[in-house]
Amino acid sequence: MKTLFRLLTVLAALSALAFLATFAIEGSYASRAKLIQRVSVDPALAALGDEGTPIGEPALMIVDDPKAFLGKQTPDGAEMVSETYLQEHKVYPLQLKTVRYVAGLVRLGSGAAAVLLGLAAVFARKRSVRPEASKSAA
Repeated sequence: MKTLFRLLTVLAALSALAFLATFAIEGSYASRAKLIQRVSVDPALAALGDEGTPIGEPALMIVDDPKAFLGKQTPDGAEMVSETYLQEHKVYPLQLKTVRYVAGLVRLGSGAAAVLLGLAAVFARKRSVRPEASKSAA
């Protein structure tokens, strides 16, 4: 029974650690996020001064490849990123709202697991202590 208690305690601690790690990981991604507008750039039209066609709305995204940035901003301050470059080099921008959503799910699951495993460890310990106490009384 002591091994069950130890196993449940270790699993509860790991779950609690995963719960806490989500805050640091989410913060790391949030610090790298920028307001980004993806733009489809036609090379022929770019030579004539066309800035490209916006794709979707500006959003907080993480793009780690500096070559993807066009060095221009939209009137509302979003960094312009070449969609053509992203597709050619298989760079997938990561939206911050996706990171927050997944971190929330992991936080919910690991928090629930930590609580349930902690309670199971407490009951396993009580169960292992109870039979020993009754043997010594007899």
